[in-house]
Amino acid sequence: MNVGAGYQYCEPDWKSLARGLPATKSEFASCIAGALSARGYAHVNSPMPPDYCELIAAELGALMSRSDVKIDKDRETAQEKTRVVKGRPGPYGSAAFGFHTDNIRVDVVSFYCVEQDATDGALLLLDLRDVAERFKQEELNILSGIDLWAPPVTETGAGKEDFFYLAPLLSRGETSCRVYYIPWLLRDSYEKQESELLARFSDYVREKSDAQTIRVPFQRGESVFIDNHRMLHGRAAIAENSRRHLIRIYLSVPSMSCRSLVRRFQSD
Repeated sequence: MNVGAGYQYCEPDWKSLARGLPATKSEFASCIAGALSARGYAHVNSPMPPDYCELIAAELGALMSRSDVKIDKDRETAQEKTRVVKGRPGPYGSAAFGFHTDNIRVDVVSFYCVEQDATDGALLLLDLRDVAERFKQEELNILSGIDLWAPPVTETGAGKEDFFYLAPLLSRGETSCRVYYIPWLLRDSYEKQESELLARFSDYVREKSDAQTIRVPFQRGESVFIDNHRMLHGRAAIAENSRRHLIRIYLSVPSMSCRSLVRRFQSD
């Protein structure tokens, strides 16, 4: 949405949008929350302007950040300079994104489609709700003790990444395990038993992706909301000249939060 210098934001009249949709923003957000609980994600395939999508997101939780996900070589280069772990995927490149969660402080990730890739650009999802059924209790205990780096949520240009925080791969929720899995933020070394279980966890993710990948080919004006502690997401590579443009919104939702698991790194 392009606006002039004298633009003043006024909250739009929801009724003008909600033809065939829930009658209020609160009801709409409740439907999304229900889908997140039931299947880990919600695909809103009724096109709407980005400001409306953000209004719905604000009903779900507190807005942490809003950023663009699109090919931008200058921003990709600038981001790489600030990163401690070099060469990993980023929101401004065309390379494929392997399955991952986002920052553990983020409870819900929303992607709004401004423009989709001409060939594909589908969002790929993987539901890890069954992880507790795939490993023995003692193995889950070990996986819950395996830490990954957990840098704070920052914007490009905010300075060098802060790598002083850790968070566990798994944690126990009321009804299921909660997941924090970013393969490129694994620590340099682990104990032998931890390394073996990490390899098995990686195999579990790969096997599930071969048979259970959820493909969401959302289009312009549509949005997807993801439970960041249950679902992994990713995408295939796209062309370097792709016009795919998403708006990514990070939400903090206290009832879903894993933030308390983050702890400051203590060197030996």
